[in-house]
Amino acid sequence: MKKLLLSVFTAGLGFLSFSQTVVMGVSPSSIAVSFDYTLGETSFGANNFTTEAVIAEAIFAEDGTTGTDVNGHPLSHRGCTAFTNAAAMNGKIALISRGECDFGLKALNAQNAGARAVVVINNATGMINMQGGNSGPQVTIPAVSISLADGNILREALAQGPITLLIGQKLGAFANDVSVAKADVLTPRYMTHNFLLSSSPNAPVGMVVRNSGSSTATGVTAKISLVNEANVAVYEEELGPYDINTGDSVKLLPGSTDVFPTLSAATPVGDYTLKFEAIFANDDLAADNSVSYKFTSSNTGWSIVNLSGEDNIGDLTSGIRPATQVLTEQLFCNQFRDANASNIQVTGFHSSVSVNTGDLEGKSITGYLYSWNDVFTNLDDAGIALTNLVQVGFGEYFFEDAVQSADFHLAFEEPAVLVNNQRYLVCIGSVDTNVFYAYSTERDVARNRALEKEVYSIQQTSQWYLLGFGTDYNLVTYL
Repeated sequence: MKKLLLSVFTAGLGFLSFSQTVVMGVSPSSIAVSFDYTLGETSFGANNFTTEAVIAEAIFAEDGTTGTDVNGHPLSHRGCTAFTNAAAMNGKIALISRGECDFGLKALNAQNAGARAVVVINNATGMINMQGGNSGPQVTIPAVSISLADGNILREALAQGPITLLIGQKLGAFANDVSVAKADVLTPRYMTHNFLLSSSPNAPVGMVVRNSGSSTATGVTAKISLVNEANVAVYEEELGPYDINTGDSVKLLPGSTDVFPTLSAATPVGDYTLKFEAIFANDDLAADNSVSYKFTSSNTGWSIVNLSGEDNIGDLTSGIRPATQVLTEQLFCNQFRDANASNIQVTGFHSSVSVNTGDLEGKSITGYLYSWNDVFTNLDDAGIALTNLVQVGFGEYFFEDAVQSADFHLAFEEPAVLVNNQRYLVCIGSVDTNVFYAYSTERDVARNRALEKEVYSIQQTSQWYLLGFGTDYNLVTYL
C-alpha cells in the first residue's frame, strides 16, 4: 500500500515478527508477483483485509453496457449496474475498470453478485485513492485498486486462461512460504552507476527473508548475485541455511550477525542483473522468493534509478504530483553525493514529465543544481535543515510540441564542477500545477534509508518533505 510523506524508517537486528498484506498473483506464473495497491477509505473496502486472505479465481465484471473506453477496454467492465455474469462471479474476485460511477457502487454490485473481493483497475497512469460514496458503508468485502499497467498484465493473462489472485493477509495462507520483498532488500544507492566515479559500486547489500507459511521453514538459504550480460556472475554470495519460524524473519543486513560481503566487484560499462533470492526447496509459492533489478554501469550517466538516460524514461515511470497544489514553483529533488564527485562535470540532466489534460506545448520546466551546505550528520540529526542551498547549476526547457508526455534533456547554462563528498540537490520544477513528474516505482529504498539515514527523493511544495512521496517513489533525474 502506498504511504504519503513523512514516515521515518529504522533498522533493527536479528529475527523479527511481521504481518504481511498483499495483492498478488498466484497463477499462472506470468502474474505471480506482488502488485502495488491502494485501499479505499476506512469505512469502505478495508474490511478484513489485514486479517484474512482471499485466494480465488478472478474474472471481469460484466454489466451489459456496450462500447469501449479510451483504452479500448469494454465499458461493461465498469460494473456500474447489476452484473449480468453474477452466476459466474459467485465466489470469485471481481476485476472492475475505473470510470462512470462511485467505487463503492462498483464494489456493492460485485458483493451482490457473490464476489469475495474487488480489484478496481485504474484507467490512467498512476495510483488512485478510492472513496466509497453513498454505497461504501454497505460494502463488507475487501476492495483494492491497482494501476492501469498492472491491470493490463492481468488482462493479458486472462486472454490465455484462468487466473488466481491472493488478496489480504498472506501470513498463514500457505503451509510453506518464504519470501523476499522489494522493501526488504538493500541495494546500491545508484542503480545507474557512473564508472568514471569508481570502477565498482562498492556498496553494502543485504536482505530480509520472511516466513509467511503456517509451518517452520527449515534449511532456507539466502543468495545475492550480480550477473553481467554474458551471464557471468561478478558477485555471488550465499548465507545460511536458516530455520525460520512461522511469522518470523531473518535479517541479513549490516549490523546483523550474518552479513553479506560488500559489493566491491569491478563493474565495467554494461548492464547487469542484481538478484536477491531465498532458496527453499519446499515452497508452495516460489514466485515471490526473489527480487531482481537491472543495474547499469555507465560512462555517461548517474542516477538513483536504473535508466539508459537517453530515451523511454516515461515508459518506465509513473507521473506524480502533490494532491495539494500551490501557485508558486514546486521543486522535486534528488540528493547526490560521492567521494569521487570531482571526477565529473554536470552539464544538465534527463527526465520526463506529463499532463493529464491539455498538452505540454508552451510549458516550461526549470532545473537547478544546489550545493546543500547545511551542516548535519544524517536524517536522525535534529539539526537537519534546507536553509543553506547555493545554486551551482541552472537551466530551462521549453516544450514546442503538443504532446501529453515527453522525455527531455535540460541543459544547464554552465557546466557544474562537483566537489568530493559534498551534498547536492538536483531539482526539477514548474509553476504549472498540471505537470506530473516522472517517478520510478521499480525499487523501494526503505532499507537504504534505514542504513544510510540519507535523503533520496524529496520535494518542496508549501514546505520541504524530506521523505518525498515515500520510499517506493524515486524521482527520475539522470545526470
